Amino acid sequence: MKNDQIIIFGASEAGLNFYDQWSHLYNIKCFMDNDPNKWGKKLNGIDIVSPDVLESRDTVFVASMYYEEIEKQLLEKGLNKIYGCPIFYVCGRSDERYDGALKRIKSKLERLEVSELSISNYSKKYLDSIKKNLSQQLQIYKEIIQVVYTDTDESIENTSFLDYGGGTGILGCLAKELGIKRVYYSDIYDVAVKDARTIATELGYELHGHITGDETTVAKYFLDEGIQLGGIGSYDVLEHIYDVESFFNIILESLEKGASICMATSANSYNPKIVERLIKVHDELEYRDRADYEGHKQRDALDSYFKIRKKIIKNLLNQDVDLENDDIVELLAKKSRGLNQSDIELVVKEYIETGKMNRDRNNRFPSNTCDPYTGNWGEQLIDYDLLVDSLTEQGVDVQLLPKKSIEKSGVLALLLRKV
Repeated sequence: MKNDQIIIFGASEAGLNFYDQWSHLYNIKCFMDNDPNKWGKKLNGIDIVSPDVLESRDTVFVASMYYEEIEKQLLEKGLNKIYGCPIFYVCGRSDERYDGALKRIKSKLERLEVSELSISNYSKKYLDSIKKNLSQQLQIYKEIIQVVYTDTDESIENTSFLDYGGGTGILGCLAKELGIKRVYYSDIYDVAVKDARTIATELGYELHGHITGDETTVAKYFLDEGIQLGGIGSYDVLEHIYDVESFFNIILESLEKGASICMATSANSYNPKIVERLIKVHDELEYRDRADYEGHKQRDALDSYFKIRKKIIKNLLNQDVDLENDDIVELLAKKSRGLNQSDIELVVKEYIETGKMNRDRNNRFPSNTCDPYTGNWGEQLIDYDLLVDSLTEQGVDVQLLPKKSIEKSGVLALLLRKV
C-alpha cells in the first residue's frame, strides 16, 4: 500500500488531518485544490497543484466537505479511482468488494424519495441528515464492517452481523449489500424499528430480524434463538449508553468466540474541538427547556435535565417534611447530574437516611448529563483511557481507532474482540 501513489484533493485542514493520520500507509504524490491561490505552494513540504494536471490513472482521496461536487468534477475528467478519506480505519487488503457495495447502496439512497416514505417525521429527519452527507456516512459504515471482519477467517457470506441501535438501519442495509448472510437490526425506540423495516424494504433488502429493546433484550433474543453473532457494529450509539461497561459485559455474550464489535462515535473525547462543542451541548440540555419540534424523538425529554431532576427529587422528599426544602432540592439536583431516575432515588434515599451523598463523579468530563427518565446521555464524553484499562483488566481484547493522531479525528471507534 505504501508504494501506491495517491493525491489528496483538499489543501486545507481536512487534507492535513488525512496526511497526519494516514501518510505512514500511503505515498502522497501531491495535494490538489480548486483554489488557484494555493497552486505552486506547499503543504507539509508537498506541492499543491491544479486539478488540470490530473491523469485518468490517478488515485484521488477527497478530503473536503464538498465531496459530492468534487467527485462529479473528477468523474467528468475520466477518473474512476476516487475515494472518500478513511475516517478511522484503512483495510490492509483490497477494498473492491466494499467499494462496489458502497457505490450500489449510495445510488439506491440517492434515488430514494424520503418525503414519500411511510415513516415517522423523526426517521425522515434522520434519513435526510444522512443523505446530506452521504459519502462520509457510508464511508464510516463501511469501515465499521471492515474492521469487524478484518481478523476473521470466515467468508462474510457465511457470517452474521447486528446493526445495534441502528436508527434508520442503513448500516445493516450496507452489510446486506455486501452479501453478509444473516443481518439483524436492533433499536431501543419502537418507532425507529418499524421505520427501519420500511426503509430496508424500499431499498430492496430483507433483514433476518428487527429487535426492539436494549442490550438485555437483544442478548436474550439471540440466546433464545441459539444464535452467536459473527459481528456487531454501531455508529453514534456508544455515547448514549448509560452504563457502558455493563453494556459490553452483556452484549459480548451474543458474539461467537473470536468475533468483534465495533462501535464508532463522533463524540471523540480526545479531540479538543469536539470536547469544546459538546460541553456547550451538555449545558444546553442541562439548563434549557426545548420547544417541541417536527421530527422530535418522542421518548426524549424536552424539559431541561436539571428541572426534571428537581421534580423527581422534590417528589421523593415530600415524604419527609423536614427535608422538603428548596435549597436541599437544588443541592441534590446539582449533585445527581448524570444519573437516571432509579439512581437518583438511591441517592435521595441515602441522603434521607444519613444526611450524606457519597457518589463518584466523572471528574474528567463533569459536564456530562443524561435524561433522568431514560438514562440516555446527551452526547457523553467518555474517559476512554479509564474504560479501556477497565475492560482490559476484565480480560477483554480492546483497542481504539484510529491508532495515530486520534486527537485530530472526527470519529473514534472502540473495537472489542471476544476471546
